[in-house]
Amino acid sequence: MSTTPPQMDVLYMQTFLQVLGIFTRKAEPGQIEATAGAFVTNGFRLSMPVYTTMQISRTGGAGGMATLNVQVVAGDPPQVGANVVVQGTTQDSGAFNGATQLTGVTLSASGSGTVTYDSTANAATAPDSGWLIAQTPKIIDFVIPASLIGLLRTNFSLSALTQPTGCCVTPSTGTPTGVTLFPASPSSNTVIVAVNPLTITPPSTATGTIMILYQDVTTGATTPSEPISIPSPVTPVPVPLGSLDPAKTYRAIVFVPGSPIAVSGSFQG
Repeated sequence: MSTTPPQMDVLYMQTFLQVLGIFTRKAEPGQIEATAGAFVTNGFRLSMPVYTTMQISRTGGAGGMATLNVQVVAGDPPQVGANVVVQGTTQDSGAFNGATQLTGVTLSASGSGTVTYDSTANAATAPDSGWLIAQTPKIIDFVIPASLIGLLRTNFSLSALTQPTGCCVTPSTGTPTGVTLFPASPSSNTVIVAVNPLTITPPSTATGTIMILYQDVTTGATTPSEPISIPSPVTPVPVPLGSLDPAKTYRAIVFVPGSPIAVSGSFQG
């Protein structure tokens, strides 16, 4: 006799397929819900840390300190003391990689410059590549309209349950069938969000449309954009801000099919 494997319910962004939340039950209900409206009526409140993504161009280390040349590609510039993860560098057999805290930050207005941290890596400054991901003290707290949310019931996955926003729904012939973790390498699916002016650069393989939710950083209120078509071939997409209040400060929460949710630094409307 066959038995149904343990299940979980997944709330996800329709069209864009990013997972918003996953939950399980102690027992199966008599009636299985068919739409997200059974769980979200006025919208889905999503709270998550804000991260800054920086692209590394050079690395060097001596005297117990590492120095990296970087460019901010998403988020606000990090501060001294920020918790960071360095990944993908190759100098000194990858000795610059790992989790650490920043001891120095020197960046221009455009987000380029250097950062330093304690390290045993020993190598002359030279061209390198990789990514530095920094967690900022800020928390995103915004509401996604219920009309944008889909519901999927699928087999239980512990890895997906413990980090839902690191997952996306996997479609098959247009119908979602399960969830999978986004690729580990940010270079393959990173959405680059620049501000002043606000510009979105999707991954080179992205197709479809971009959705932006503008968050008022003071009130937390969100305003959705009209869908923005991704050009082919992919190029940076300038975003008009005509509907926003120029006296207010906003943050952009960006949804691109097949990529993790991206967050911009703050900007004026």
